[in-house]
Amino acid sequence: MDRRKLISVAGATLLAGCGSNTGNGGSTPQDNSTPEPAEFEVISTTGGTYTTGESWPLEFTVANRGGSDGVFESQLQLSPSGSDWEDVMEISLAVDAGESSRFYQQVDPIDSAGTVSFRLQGTEAQWSITFERPESEFQGPSDEDRTYVDLQYRDYLEYEVEEIKSEASETSYEDVFRNADDRRGDAVHFAGTVAQNIPYETYDVYLIFTGNSYSEPIYASYVGDKFIQGDEVELWGQILGTEIYQSGAGGTNTVPGIAIAEMVITD
Repeated sequence: MDRRKLISVAGATLLAGCGSNTGNGGSTPQDNSTPEPAEFEVISTTGGTYTTGESWPLEFTVANRGGSDGVFESQLQLSPSGSDWEDVMEISLAVDAGESSRFYQQVDPIDSAGTVSFRLQGTEAQWSITFERPESEFQGPSDEDRTYVDLQYRDYLEYEVEEIKSEASETSYEDVFRNADDRRGDAVHFAGTVAQNIPYETYDVYLIFTGNSYSEPIYASYVGDKFIQGDEVELWGQILGTEIYQSGAGGTNTVPGIAIAEMVITD
């Protein structure tokens, strides 16, 4: 995690002014006792979970338990993913006697997922913030209509595409066909020929003959570039299970269903 991207904030110091009262001819009793010095306590911190790529709040509240106004001073430190503590910034926050002050700063987005711990040096205050990547979701029909091809689809994010490509197994068509329902969500890699394109509003469904055989068809959904009949393609995706649909002769066919994360034309 890049510490320079993590924090780009500056503390602010607010100093209270001091005044004096003078008598006008009379004798006024005065309290010459010395007030208790400022005594600071961090009474709340704000952790939580946020999404990478979005700004997030750095926030804590300091109370002054003493009898004098003062300035809370500390060093904010962080520890990304359990690594050594690093100094981030000096904190200087004015707090009136008997009052509390809130430090708040909206911080620039970060790109790396993980948990970051924070602490204020010289205090017991320590908290954590977790950053998670956004995640795409499967969309489309949840109940299968055996009359039509009605696959679910997914608009994969860039990092999800890379993960699926790196995890995709070089499995046989027969294995996927026999175990498609048990292997839902598994990443797979195929090459083949586009035989049919069924366009929908936000995605397309393709009938693809894998390998060199017309006896090894799959139906696959894809959000991305358009492909036409005859295109030689390579694809990476996740198994949806089996797709059952009515054939032109009135019977039913069963083929593996795939949600494609990426598909490219091969030379």
